[in-house]
Amino acid sequence: MRTLYIVCALCVAVVALLFEEGLLPVDFLGLTIEVAYVFDLLCVALTFGGVFVALRLFKFKVVQRQLDAEDTDKAFAAYRTWNTLRISMIFFPMFWNLIVYYGSGFNQSAMYCLLITVIGALFCWPTSKP
Repeated sequence: MRTLYIVCALCVAVVALLFEEGLLPVDFLGLTIEVAYVFDLLCVALTFGGVFVALRLFKFKVVQRQLDAEDTDKAFAAYRTWNTLRISMIFFPMFWNLIVYYGSGFNQSAMYCLLITVIGALFCWPTSKP
């Protein structure tokens, strides 16, 4: 699980580096005001929804019952499944915010949402035990 987390973080970092070094174009989306507003709303909704659910995922009763199973093999299988979903819920909004930030010419909302997802990702480091 830690490998998946690190690979996702490195992918986001490499894409950001490619944008910063000029190897990928900036402001390539060419958004109108209305579409920029929709993208801002999507950034905020994905960020707060994804980060909140990812941070609280293991506290949901359905998930907690699966993680507390008496059979350790089933518990670890459930942990791998739910942790993969958790990592996806953190890194998809992060990647989306990164693309919107650079694609719209340094959109401030996307930048702040990107910062929130990066901070949220720090609290989703996978452990070796469920």
